[in-house]
Amino acid sequence: MFSPDGRWVAYVSNESGRAEVYVGRFPDLANKIAVSIDGGARPRWSRDGRELFYRQGGAMMAASVDASHGFSAGKPQRLFAGPYYGEGRDPAFDVTDDGRRFLMIKADPASMLQHLTVVQNWAEELQRLALPKYAPCEPATTNVPHPEGRSSFAEDHSPGREG
Repeated sequence: MFSPDGRWVAYVSNESGRAEVYVGRFPDLANKIAVSIDGGARPRWSRDGRELFYRQGGAMMAASVDASHGFSAGKPQRLFAGPYYGEGRDPAFDVTDDGRRFLMIKADPASMLQHLTVVQNWAEELQRLALPKYAPCEPATTNVPHPEGRSSFAEDHSPGREG
């Protein structure tokens, strides 16, 4: 995510062993600085470039930043927490121009999966319950007259037919 002035890039890397938010100078990401302290994802700049917002688990975090002389970041502060959607490739949130409001989709616990039943060997169970038991038999072979006088054979594979 580019800073508003286009000189810096906020990104997530797991080079420390866990996902953390970093900022590096564009285009080579030189002089990178870790912004998050205890994990971070989904960085977003404030419109004026003086704050960087990110998610830390269920919490929304903010760190003040100064890019006037190099780059420095203050200690991140927890703004609020809650179950919000937006992980994976979905946009996690957006922030208003003044940095005071956030647009997020709140998760609905009632719509979340509460119970999962796994049925193993269901095909065999379906066959056992749904199909009648027939004794194995050989397919019946019948000599069928061919319209041109040649012989042809037809096989009957229906259950219960004897060969």
